[in-house]
Amino acid sequence: MESSAGIQRLASADRASAPSVVLLRRFLDLPNHLAAAISIVVVFALISLAIAAVYGAPLLIPRERVSAALGVSAVLPVSIAIALYVALRLCKVAAGTDRASDPPLLQAVAVDLTLMVLFLVATYFHFSLKTWVQVINPSLYDDVYFAVDRDLQPVLELFNWIRSSFFTLVPSVDRWYQAAFLLMFISGFCSLAITRSPIYPRFCIAVLLTMCLGALSYLVAPALGPFIYEDGLNLDATAAQAGMLQAHEKVVQHGMAWIAEAGPGYFTGALAAMPSLHITHAAVMTYFIHRARSPLVGVFLVICFWVTIESVASRWHYLIDLPAGLVLAAIVVWLANRICQPKPSGRWTSSLQIAKI
Repeated sequence: MESSAGIQRLASADRASAPSVVLLRRFLDLPNHLAAAISIVVVFALISLAIAAVYGAPLLIPRERVSAALGVSAVLPVSIAIALYVALRLCKVAAGTDRASDPPLLQAVAVDLTLMVLFLVATYFHFSLKTWVQVINPSLYDDVYFAVDRDLQPVLELFNWIRSSFFTLVPSVDRWYQAAFLLMFISGFCSLAITRSPIYPRFCIAVLLTMCLGALSYLVAPALGPFIYEDGLNLDATAAQAGMLQAHEKVVQHGMAWIAEAGPGYFTGALAAMPSLHITHAAVMTYFIHRARSPLVGVFLVICFWVTIESVASRWHYLIDLPAGLVLAAIVVWLANRICQPKPSGRWTSSLQIAKI
């Protein structure tokens, strides 16, 4: 009797709920942890906008024909990701391999497209904040980090030996540092999205956290990179570093005014070495691909090793940037697992269970 009366009271409370409460419940009911993904990006965007307001930083409309860091248009990897996703989705539909537990096709596509948009928004504010870092915190710790490289010279020489002895056998080896990293994200996202792996939400949340927390971590103890002292073994990287350093000098001279005027043309060209987010991203994605028991795990391990060696041999990063990137990766993995852990069944949380992807 009391239990029945309690249920009736809860039902009445539901009907009398304020519209804001109803909207909140529907928000928390979004599939694939979209509520968490949206919340992460919104909070990061608000933090970035607050920083922009305090420091008078401009919000830019990117107009790069060729990204200084990537060596190609920044639109290209986005286009490749969309094309691969569409191709894999069509192949799955044609093969008729959907499982009974898979969500309806339109819902799955809507979730995936929403996540793609969230990635783009987070990327926009990531590079915006990275551009402003040079003005917000002009203190640079390159001398300190380079001294560590000198103290660990045998390790640096080992990295260079591995790069010179083995990776030079790869065709167009200088172009693979950025390309291999992008390949990890595109193939990881598309494969987990199409197969609807239970790890898919964690992978996406972790990537978003890396982009958001990574950009903010650049503010702590910034540095430009060891290339300001010596050239690396990657000729393409050396050329890109020279152009990015020239832009940095303009920012130092003219501050936010120069960023507002010329920034759209070098939106992805700001320098930031500490921590190495390439290492963070590579470690995080490899971890979740391993958790998903994906056949891609072998490729990811090779690329992760490649990115580690090349990041130092190309002189994008100091040796100390690597453990800093791994620490951030550990934080991101912990947070993603906490956010996406299975929820106890019950009102408000039952639809957020990973089993209901």
